[in-house]
Amino acid sequence: MGKTFVASLLAATLLTAIGCGDSNMWTEPDLRAGSGGSGGGGAGSGGTDPSMCGGAGPSTTALDAEEQSFLLLLNDHRVANGESPVAACTSLSRAAQGHSEDMRDQNYFDHRGLNGSSPGDRACDACYASCEVTGWGENIAAGNSGAEGTFNQWVNSPGHNANMLNAGFAVVGIGRATGGGTYGTYWTTVFGGQSDGSCD
Repeated sequence: MGKTFVASLLAATLLTAIGCGDSNMWTEPDLRAGSGGSGGGGAGSGGTDPSMCGGAGPSTTALDAEEQSFLLLLNDHRVANGESPVAACTSLSRAAQGHSEDMRDQNYFDHRGLNGSSPGDRACDACYASCEVTGWGENIAAGNSGAEGTFNQWVNSPGHNANMLNAGFAVVGIGRATGGGTYGTYWTTVFGGQSDGSCD
């Protein structure tokens, strides 16, 4: 299976240590107000030009077969645990894929981007129109190229599993980058509390 990396922190610890380098889960369950993001997409609605958005480009934003498999595993898991399925969201996938590609290309593993960006910043920059008014969460993992291996990493970690089962999340972005960095494959999921026009 090669190198795999998944770190666990209790959600309470994570919330007091936001951006901690050994974390692979980030959650912001409360409603956000004000300017939580760095700008790029706060005013978007479905009419935002994707070329003006941050994150991954259109050639890698669409879900590939493994990412689609992950979405099925995630939603089966949610339904089996009494939660509603989440829908794929294009803008959050743009953010997730962009972060996975950046971790691969810059050879690091962290929620905080090397440019200082947080998951919320990247969601806003990727034109997720609801980024400043809803809760969000992020899981990252590295080392497994397939959906099932990555799903198992997260389902067996209480904090990451809590993100996957969070009843407050309605949409998800999924990004998988392969072929580089220390771990070879990097995964990011970004969850959002509501769908909007940027998810289409």
